[in-house]
Amino acid sequence: MLNVLETNTNAITLYKKMGFAVEGLLREDKKLSDGNYYSTIIMGRLNNHH
Repeated sequence: MLNVLETNTNAITLYKKMGFAVEGLLREDKKLSDGNYYSTIIMGRLNNHH
């Protein structure tokens, strides 16, 4: 499981290529230095090892 800021589109694309999927969203939970609030995307990946 990992968390990534919605504005980090390069990382989101990379994580999706690595098999991660969006599992949740924390809406406007981070206030950055620009004064705006941004959402955190929660991503997860299942390990298929049994």
